[in-house]
Amino acid sequence: MLETDKLLERTRAVNRLPEPPRRRQIRENAGVSQRELAGVLGVSVMAVNRWERGLTKPRGRYAAAYGVLLEKLEAA
Repeated sequence: MLETDKLLERTRAVNRLPEPPRRRQIRENAGVSQRELAGVLGVSVMAVNRWERGLTKPRGRYAAAYGVLLEKLEAA
């Protein structure tokens, strides 16, 4: 049951990803650099930059982790 809950939460986080400009705004309002965000997520700075500009979309576990992290940054 626990694995199912984790899978559902990751899916919800991906589905709730804000639009690209809002992603940047959330990060900047939290005082976090693209480099810091990339380090936490284990991706390149360029990946974060592309996600924030809407050139690419995060996928798989990165999308889920990014969605959860954005929610936490916004709530902080």
